[in-house]
Amino acid sequence: MRKPDFETVYETYYDKLYRYAYGLLLHPEDAEDVVEETFFAAYAAYAGYDPARASLATWLTRIAHNKAVD
Repeated sequence: MRKPDFETVYETYYDKLYRYAYGLLLHPEDAEDVVEETFFAAYAAYAGYDPARASLATWLTRIAHNKAVD
């Protein structure tokens, strides 16, 4: 399976991750910060992302969750 370019990942998952983070934090600015940190971390680790291990949605949501609880 071929990984999409990161710009496509950002465009596809930004709103979903924002809604997830907002649901956890209930504060718009904090949710935006979590999403920003999530994409920075995901971009840095994208070369090592293995689609055979987890879907992009699962991988990104796990990163967002970890950022939100930190």
